[in-house]
Amino acid sequence: MMRRSTMLKKLHENVCKVTFTKANGENRVMNCTLKPDVLKEVLGETYEDNAESRDTNEVITVMDTDKNDWRRFRVDSVTSFE
Repeated sequence: MMRRSTMLKKLHENVCKVTFTKANGENRVMNCTLKPDVLKEVLGETYEDNAESRDTNEVITVMDTDKNDWRRFRVDSVTSFE
């Protein structure tokens, strides 16, 4: 399993494809990022680089690039990270 710190590093550099198991047991595939230029493009004037302030050691908050909205996933629920 990939470490949380590695996930965060990759999310700050790229749009990543994360597959994880939701709390209800469903699998979800999400294209997401924390890359500043993508966040500024999506959020415009409201952009602030504070997504990690909502995180815990178990959860990462990201921008879902398909929905253009913030989403969260549990690190221990990730089955694939590309």
